[in-house]
Amino acid sequence: MHKENYQRWLNQTNLDQDTINELKAIRNNEEEIEGRFRKDIDFGTNGIRGLMGVGSSRMNIYTVRKVSQGIANYLKATYEDEEISLVIAFDSRHKSHTFAKEAAGVMAANGLRVYIFDSIRSSPQLSCAVRYLGCQLGIMMTASHNPAVYNGYKVYGQDGGILAAGPTEAVTAYIKRVDIFDQVTYKAYDQALEDQEVLVLGPEVDRNYMDHVRTLLVDKPLRERPFKTVYTPLFGGGLVPVQKIWTEKAEDIVYVDHQCPPNGDFPGMDAPNPEYKKTMGEAIRLAQETGAHLVIGTDPDVDRVGVGVRRPGGDFDLLTGNQIGLLLLEYVLDHTENLSKKDIVMTTIVSSDLGIEIAQAYGVSHFRTLTGFKNIGEKINEYQADKSFDFLFGYEESLGYLKGTFTREKDAIVACLLVHEMAQAYWQEGKSLFDQLELIYEKYGYNIDGAKTYEFKGLYFNERMAKKVDDLRDKVYLKQVFPEIMTLEDYKAQEAYNFQTQDVKALNLPSSNVLKIYLINGSWIGIRPSGTEPKMKIYFSARGKTREEAEMYLDTMKVAVDGIFNDTK
Repeated sequence: MHKENYQRWLNQTNLDQDTINELKAIRNNEEEIEGRFRKDIDFGTNGIRGLMGVGSSRMNIYTVRKVSQGIANYLKATYEDEEISLVIAFDSRHKSHTFAKEAAGVMAANGLRVYIFDSIRSSPQLSCAVRYLGCQLGIMMTASHNPAVYNGYKVYGQDGGILAAGPTEAVTAYIKRVDIFDQVTYKAYDQALEDQEVLVLGPEVDRNYMDHVRTLLVDKPLRERPFKTVYTPLFGGGLVPVQKIWTEKAEDIVYVDHQCPPNGDFPGMDAPNPEYKKTMGEAIRLAQETGAHLVIGTDPDVDRVGVGVRRPGGDFDLLTGNQIGLLLLEYVLDHTENLSKKDIVMTTIVSSDLGIEIAQAYGVSHFRTLTGFKNIGEKINEYQADKSFDFLFGYEESLGYLKGTFTREKDAIVACLLVHEMAQAYWQEGKSLFDQLELIYEKYGYNIDGAKTYEFKGLYFNERMAKKVDDLRDKVYLKQVFPEIMTLEDYKAQEAYNFQTQDVKALNLPSSNVLKIYLINGSWIGIRPSGTEPKMKIYFSARGKTREEAEMYLDTMKVAVDGIFNDTK
């Protein structure tokens, strides 16, 4: 099938010359042809994401057009009696702007009103714009924190959140019915712009977002002790919005100058992921040179934030996503008056359980969602609709945080503001963020978290990853691997099995192929195959009465998991 698909592409008479040249270059490479043409690119939880290049399973202008046509068909069928509009944004990656214009051309040709940003914007700004403009859909061209060879197409619903599960299934069905060459209606972007079917957004949309962000300052700290921060946008879209906020709210910010201009090559880093110390290396070196106390970095579409803190010896360590979340949660709750059970904080099933204990200590409610920030966004909608809870703060372990309800996406611009304010406030008290984190552990118990990713090489990786997870549903095998297992939470079967009592309890969340293994002392391991990449994601949370005990459990769990996933070929 892949050979026929390849030949069909090769026989097209209206392809652009770059595509023709790339097709010819792989003519004798069977593995490349199969990898690129054996299937269509998957539309899933966050839209599509993949390697850029020629082929039905790659990100290119033809797959972008096909997906856009499917979405246009879905919108026309779903909102047939309404005027349909959507807004499109793009990040600093190679071809992001091109893909944005291709999507706009398809949508305009289908009679939809298209708004597009004039230059790079962030995912939270796109989310806010969908809500502000009253659009039925938003599109963000980004592959977030992935390496430079990737790009993606994130789709947001009418609420400004990542498209929900039901609409995602419907959109997927519409996309599958579209022939990539024969059933796409397309109009050149420049012509659509001239015909005013595509409208370039003006500054009022940015002002609306910034006005909301300005309201989120929790408690302006005193500045009796000097405090310096280094910031890097990692060649992405964070500089303009973050700098604008800090110009008004912060002092003594040092920027990593050569990482400020947008650059889709992301030079000097394997991936623009602020979770990695190597990626944040330039910022850390600059902080050491300038005597800074804090390092902050954001990824290309500015929905994730990484934080580095100086240790007493002068070296910098990065905080994990959970640690940042716990610190921000404690800080926000400690600086919010008149808290009650109507106030709610949200985390995901693979976020630290200490978040639950902190919420309980402050007398507010807590809810856990499935992995993925879209689930937090959907829950905010639900609570606002029935007025049952007031959303206060939410976070996930993968460096995503949200305060405020003007977006439904994790927001690194807001997080930069809050992290800087928090770090400076504690510094005025003579504490670093590590000092404050230690106080949290002493108060609630030691919780050391970690994560590991296993990459599955070669073809059919989805099938092989699914089998690995299914193998772990064998309770006899699981007990052999984890002798201290207490509970298996299976979010696909929606049940929790207690190994001591053999009781089974229902889990009241949507079905998802995720396992969570709890040990007797409260430590746990989360196992989740990625929906967009050939990677198995493992999350660790080790509990202990002391740091040493927690670290021992963490090491033990990592060794056991290595034994399970030592062969991913």
